[in-house]
Amino acid sequence: MENTLLFAVSGAFYILIANYVVFHTHFMINDAYARIDNAFDVLFTRDPHLAAIGFVWPPLPSFLELPIIAFKGFWPALVNMGFAGSIEAALFGAGTVVLFNVGLRWAGVTRGMRWIFCMVWMINPMIVIYSIQGMSEMPFVFFAVASVLVFLRWAETRRSALLPLLGLTAGLGCLCRNEMFALTFFIGLGVVLKSIRWRVSWREVETRALLFALPAILMMGLWIGSMAVIMHDPLYWLHYNQIATTATPATAAASSSPNLGGGITISSWQLAFNFIVGRSLALFPAVIGAIGLLGARILVKRDRLTGLILLSFAVPVAAIDIYLLHSGSLAPTLRYQIWVIPFAFVVCVYVLRSLRSKYPALLSSLAALGMVVILGLSNIATAMTLGDPSTAQEEAPLVAAITSGKTIEQLTGGGAIDEGMRLAPLVEALDTDHGLIACDSTTCFPIILNAKHPQTFVVTSDRDFQAVIAQPQVYHVEYFLIQNSGRDQLNYTYPGLWDDGAGFASFVGDVGDGFRMYRITGPTGRG
Repeated sequence: MENTLLFAVSGAFYILIANYVVFHTHFMINDAYARIDNAFDVLFTRDPHLAAIGFVWPPLPSFLELPIIAFKGFWPALVNMGFAGSIEAALFGAGTVVLFNVGLRWAGVTRGMRWIFCMVWMINPMIVIYSIQGMSEMPFVFFAVASVLVFLRWAETRRSALLPLLGLTAGLGCLCRNEMFALTFFIGLGVVLKSIRWRVSWREVETRALLFALPAILMMGLWIGSMAVIMHDPLYWLHYNQIATTATPATAAASSSPNLGGGITISSWQLAFNFIVGRSLALFPAVIGAIGLLGARILVKRDRLTGLILLSFAVPVAAIDIYLLHSGSLAPTLRYQIWVIPFAFVVCVYVLRSLRSKYPALLSSLAALGMVVILGLSNIATAMTLGDPSTAQEEAPLVAAITSGKTIEQLTGGGAIDEGMRLAPLVEALDTDHGLIACDSTTCFPIILNAKHPQTFVVTSDRDFQAVIAQPQVYHVEYFLIQNSGRDQLNYTYPGLWDDGAGFASFVGDVGDGFRMYRITGPTGRG
């Protein structure tokens, strides 16, 4: 009953904030809106099919939006305002609150103190933002926290029944964020090291490793196997991102991901390390205190290996970010450092559990009170960091909108939601004969999500998209909607199309935000 109440209260808290943020400020991170488009393409476009979910991003966040956006006929805002993503994020945010309550109860913290602790987590500004945005951050945080807590429980109890659950949560996390692959590997190493430390037979070590690894591999295989069958490349997402890292505007245009071109390169490993660590500490400085407490726990108590393994869990996500930053494929967005916040809270849970074995629950609760003060002060530091546009490029506009009472459109000229609401009616007005319109989802997805008749658009996920743009007349496509952008595949395929129709199309009209409509009047000369 307690967990149900916490889930309901925290879920309602996030939904109410999402309602204000989305419908009043019109704030929506472009990638969150694009994930709505991925799910939308599965159900409502001209060529609905499950593979339209896409293979560039881990698919679970978009996949879980499918049963929500299926009700768009009753409430169009689930799609055109992207609110389906907010509902999903709020559910994962509420679920994470419950995870911490369960962990704190295991640690011996009294109920009132648990609720205060959970509230401090719940109101952290970074956690709030990503519990109301349909990104992959909260699903990743949920499964990562669940995995670490289950590992700690197993490390204490040695219950083999927990290992399949551990593998399942870690594997599902890999379907949310790429960094979870590295964390899963570290968790697997932890399982092996703990088993060896218990001086069991090698056969038992192998059994425990398989109990963890097989469910994790099964979950990963759902994605990797799908890529192997559909894209003919089991590591398509990895190869795609490597290509995107060094892509020119022309080669970048050939992709279907809406977030290409945002990476930065820091050639020095030391500078890349300083960049990631510095931003992590700015986001949540209390992690220093948490690591200090963990270090003290390792020094003064037995069973140091579990503490050392937990400490190592701080490494993989940051290491992946440092590598990507050094290679030029990491965008300088603060959300990639979000793991620092749940990691600090999980460390606190583990330290509190260590106190329970020797001291009464009252002392654990008093220690939790001290931690809550430090974590709460760190929440203030998080808010200050999120208000800095030079550090929090994606989040700072929301902070400015809330503090000023203005909309994102008034502050920045508009985001993806405003773009779609403004441009979709203009595009459909130019389509006077209701002919098929081909466009690249990389650029036109806000228009698709706001169109009254999305089936009139031929989009990147359609199985005949490449054939259509090569021979539009053969497929009875009458228009090309093109953006003057290096990410737009039509712009890349036909370099002269934007200027004069490339000899096979006639200009229909400017739409705005760099979009133009052309009517197909002759063969393209391809195919």
